[in-house]
Amino acid sequence: MRSYSLARALLCLAAAGAPWSALAQQDCSPRSEAAEPIVLVGDLPFHQTLEEIAARFGILIDSGKRLEHRGYRDGGRFVVPFHGQHGESPEALFIAEFPDAFLDAVRTHVETALEQGYAVFPYYADLGHGHLLVPVRAFEELKARRRQGASQRDILEAVLAHPDLRILYHAAEQLVLPSDRRASSAAVRHLRAHRNFVASLREPRGLVVLPDLGGPNTHRSLPGYETGPTFYFAAARRGCVPLTFRGRSVFMDVGLSPYSE
Repeated sequence: MRSYSLARALLCLAAAGAPWSALAQQDCSPRSEAAEPIVLVGDLPFHQTLEEIAARFGILIDSGKRLEHRGYRDGGRFVVPFHGQHGESPEALFIAEFPDAFLDAVRTHVETALEQGYAVFPYYADLGHGHLLVPVRAFEELKARRRQGASQRDILEAVLAHPDLRILYHAAEQLVLPSDRRASSAAVRHLRAHRNFVASLREPRGLVVLPDLGGPNTHRSLPGYETGPTFYFAAARRGCVPLTFRGRSVFMDVGLSPYSE
C-alpha cells in the first residue's frame, strides 16, 4: 500500500517533459550507430534526490537516448547483443535470444512494482536492472555444460528459459538513502524499505519484498540460488518492449550491457 505522496516528484516530471508518453513510438529495429544517441554513465549520477531523479528521467526521455546494445526484433525473435567473456573474444558482440515469455514477465514485474509504489521511474536511477537467479542444481548443470564446450550464448539462453528462474531487482538505485532512516522523508523511507524484491516467471505479479538490511539495504543473493548475469531496461521515447506507465502505453529497451563511459 502506498503510504506516501509523490506529488513533488510528479511536478518535477511534468516540468521536465511529461508529454513524452503521448509521443512514444515502438521501434524494434537494430541500432543505427550513426543516428542514435545512447545513455552514458555520465547521464546517471549516484546520490540523487527523488526530485532530481524525476527531472533527469524527463530529460533523458526528451533526449531520445537509448541503451547502447539494446535488444531488437530479428524476424519473430527478440535478440540482444552482448560481449563475450571467459574464453570468448571480449571485443566481439554475440547475439542471444530473449524468449517472449521472459520479456512479458519482466514487463509485468516492472508494471507491478510501479503500481505498488516499490519504484517510481522505469530507468536505471530508480528501477532499471535485474539480476538473474538460477536454482543451485540447474546452475551446476549449466557449469558442466559450459566446461563441455557449450557457448556463453547457449548457457544464457538456457538460463532465460528456465521455468524456475528468479529475478532480483534493486530499485532506488541512485537515490540518496541516508544511513539514519529517521533522517529521510516518508517517501524515501518507503522506497528504501521496498527496494529489494524478487519475482518469478511463473507468477509475475507476485513480487516478494526482501527485508531491510540497514545501511544501503542491498540484497545480493537468495538462498538456494546462484546469481547469474545482470540485465538492464529503461523507458525510452522510441523503445521496443511495451510498458504501461501511469496508465499510458509507452515502450522500454532491454539489454545485457552496462552503460558506457
